Amino acid sequence: MIRAGLARAACVALLAASLLSIPGASVTSAATLAPVTIHDDIVASTFTVGYPSLTAPGNPVRIRPGDTVVWVNRDVFSHDVSFSAPACSGCQPFYAHMNNGETATLTFTQPGYYQYLCVEHQNLPTMHGLFWVDPSAPV
Repeated sequence: MIRAGLARAACVALLAASLLSIPGASVTSAATLAPVTIHDDIVASTFTVGYPSLTAPGNPVRIRPGDTVVWVNRDVFSHDVSFSAPACSGCQPFYAHMNNGETATLTFTQPGYYQYLCVEHQNLPTMHGLFWVDPSAPV
């Protein structure tokens, strides 16, 4: 078992060394990956990304610090996004009101769980969402 593991590690090291010998090849660590933008459209009074994240146990939407979320109101009704706590240490509480076609943007800087809702329609379960800011989140 140990011998197989050592052989596998040697093969991986050899493959990595071979790939790095290709002109222009480089290795990018997770810490240097560029931030991404996630769109959480509002359709039929539902946060299309955040609501499933909140209601699918064990499957929250994981983003990394530095990632940006853009909420787009594609509904005929106005909506807003509000957090129960600031989205980062030292940040002001976030609130954005959007009419049809308008957007709201927030860049998350600190790890943690961030639950949000539409204050105007907080009685609808689909108007609640969750993002998990995790430095080890997959790309």
